[in-house]
Amino acid sequence: MKPIFTTIAIATLVVIASLTQAQAQSPSARVKVPFAFDCGMAHFAAGTYAIAVDKDVLILSGSTQRAMTLVKWRTDSNTDQPGYLTFRQYGNRYFLAQFHANDGVTVDLGASAKERNLIREQVSNPKDSGTVRLALNDSALGRSR
Repeated sequence: MKPIFTTIAIATLVVIASLTQAQAQSPSARVKVPFAFDCGMAHFAAGTYAIAVDKDVLILSGSTQRAMTLVKWRTDSNTDQPGYLTFRQYGNRYFLAQFHANDGVTVDLGASAKERNLIREQVSNPKDSGTVRLALNDSALGRSR
C-alpha cells in the first residue's frame, strides 16, 4: 500500500511542476501599434501594448484598456524569425489576427462578429484589404497586400 501512495504523490508533484513550468513559458511581448485597431470586441487607439498568452487566451493591455480573446495555438517550424503581430486590414480598419512570439509559438485570432460584418460589406471591393505585420519591440517589419 505504501509504494502506491508514494507513486501517486510523486506523480502529483511531477504534474504540478510541469504545469508551473508551462505557465512560466507563456509567450509575452510589447509592441507599438501606429494605428487604431480591434481585438475581439474591443477597439484600441494607436499606442504601445503588452501582449501575453495564458493557456488559450490572449491578453492585450494598454495604458487605459485591456481585452482578452480566445486563440488557437500552433508551433511554426521557423523559430529564427523574430516576433511579430499580424493585422487584417479592410480599408482604414485593422483587426488583430496573429501573435508570433520570438520562440516560434504562434497564436491565431479568429474574426470577431464586427470583422465578419465588415468582410460582408467589403465583398464588392476586395482590393482594399490586406495584412499588416508589425515587429515586436516597437519596430515595423513590413506590409503585404
